[in-house]
Amino acid sequence: MSIFDNDMFSSAIFYPRKVKRPEQLPAKVDILEFEIGEDIIIGALMFTYNPELPSILLFHGNGEIVTDYFNHYHYYITSGVNLCVVDYRGYGFSSSEPMFTDLFTDPPVIYELFRDWLKENEYRDDVIVMGRSLGSVCASELGMINPEGLLGIIFESAFSSTYHLMKKLFLLGMVNVKEEEIYPYSNEKRIKEIEKPVLIIHGKDDQLIPYSEAEAIYNNIKGEKKLVTIDKAGHNDISSFTNEYFNPLAEFIKSIS
Repeated sequence: MSIFDNDMFSSAIFYPRKVKRPEQLPAKVDILEFEIGEDIIIGALMFTYNPELPSILLFHGNGEIVTDYFNHYHYYITSGVNLCVVDYRGYGFSSSEPMFTDLFTDPPVIYELFRDWLKENEYRDDVIVMGRSLGSVCASELGMINPEGLLGIIFESAFSSTYHLMKKLFLLGMVNVKEEEIYPYSNEKRIKEIEKPVLIIHGKDDQLIPYSEAEAIYNNIKGEKKLVTIDKAGHNDISSFTNEYFNPLAEFIKSIS
């Protein structure tokens, strides 16, 4: 059993928000529900731009849910992709309760179910995986696995060292846990094995996940990579710097599509 598989860690790490399943949706927005286990349903929203384009599968930040992306999804899709934002267990209209190790085991299942949905609905089935903040755990795992159809990885406001993150944000240093115990669950371990192109976007003034974590990600990637630094951007306002954020995003999508 993982050191993370207990209620203390889960309550410290996750901040789930529950909402009802949306009933009225804008045009070209679909509800997706991925059955990843017995009585475990993961909710997602699919924002369509053009079925002939690739799709981003986005694992969002800790304090977010998929319906938050109604506010700015158009910036993503006009960058040249369709966008699917997926929740975690216990978030939004997903079932069950979140555990840290689910961030490793759930994404490969979700990824394959998402590609099945793309094929069944006559979409192009190439996927770009994006991890924002906590979602970088999911993106690192999928980047390491390198499943069929994966075009590239995007890290936004992400971290390399899981130990540093836990110690800084969740006061992990208060308990008797050593860094080597955390390493098997660290993004750093997985990032070193990513072979597909990687885009890293990070705010220089991020007070939650410091910019040094973006530099560590960049330095650990052996293949094609680009680091986009947004001056004056913090952790939760970074996408509001629309030109600095979405122009390089569009360029990256075009380069790997």
